[in-house]
Amino acid sequence: MAAIRLRSNEWNVDRSLYVFDRRQSLHFQQVFAVAKKANIASEKISLEHIAYGTMMGSDGKPFKTRSGDIVKLIDLLENQ
Repeated sequence: MAAIRLRSNEWNVDRSLYVFDRRQSLHFQQVFAVAKKANIASEKISLEHIAYGTMMGSDGKPFKTRSGDIVKLIDLLENQ
């Protein structure tokens, strides 16, 4: 909310893009709605979530980059 307020009211941006995994879509819908209703975001700003997909492991679960158990892009492309 603080970042939205800063970008909206102090920086006066017209559009603010948030690029995160699509699993965060509901979160951003809710944050944007609250920001508008609570007058944290100005009426003129466009708040947008740019969603991207998730790479899944052979177990059907998303890769965890922190554990280091990931597939490198070059390996993925070579095994198509």
